[in-house]
Amino acid sequence: MTFITVAPLMLEGNPGLTVVRYGLAQDEHGIHYLGAMEARYLGVDSFTFMVRQARGKPLPLIEPVRELSFEYYGFDPQSRSYSWYPVWDTEILKSTPSAVKIHVDDRTIVVPINASYSGPLAPMTSGGILSGGSVQ
Repeated sequence: MTFITVAPLMLEGNPGLTVVRYGLAQDEHGIHYLGAMEARYLGVDSFTFMVRQARGKPLPLIEPVRELSFEYYGFDPQSRSYSWYPVWDTEILKSTPSAVKIHVDDRTIVVPINASYSGPLAPMTSGGILSGGSVQ
């Protein structure tokens, strides 16, 4: 799962817009864990790079992990309903999800997402700050 935030885990190392990636990682002993990687957002190329070619050692968040999956909750304009989805494509759904479920082995963590905007300029989408690419 890859997204852009203004509230990264490692705020001092990455102030401002930050590309964050959560996913299954493996240590040098073959043990799997939920890992996080962050890099400063420098435009769409930095986001694409994190999705396709992330380099470095992810920060371990939960270890060990046998199974990891994500689900995304939000509004589908085509079906006109809210539901949980195994994949969230911002190009199709035109927004960010309202929440993410992180399934780690027999545990589930539900993370609400506040991606609404109420400033002087109207938002470009119905509630998202991400556009383009898939959140997986």
